[in-house]
Amino acid sequence: MLSALNGDKVCFLITKIREFDVQVEENTGGGSDASDDKFVAVFNDDPDTSVKAEIQGFIAAMDVDERLELIALSMVGRGDYSTAEWADAMEVARSRPEPSTAQFLLENPLASDDLEEGLSLFGLSCDDFETDRL
Repeated sequence: MLSALNGDKVCFLITKIREFDVQVEENTGGGSDASDDKFVAVFNDDPDTSVKAEIQGFIAAMDVDERLELIALSMVGRGDYSTAEWADAMEVARSRPEPSTAQFLLENPLASDDLEEGLSLFGLSCDDFETDRL
């Protein structure tokens, strides 16, 4: 259970994935000013942002075991596996075909929530991480 993956790395990714999610909010258009269009003009519609590159680079710098645990943690967090089924989640993470770990997470609109819930199920939290960032 999270033998290779540091909780702070997961918390950093949760923060960055949330930043990415905000940047690629769908532009609903049709508003006449910022308050009418729910401020969609402040969002970046370009999916190839520096935040995405930062997430991809951060995950690429992880070793294989960390990336596998990241995927397994996401699957536990979304309820596919329980903490008692960690070995099964790891096996599925090992046997899954591409996409890359970064792509796997960035294509999941709930990835940050899944990772946070996965940490919580293992008794871990990002509270201290978020406090240190303020």
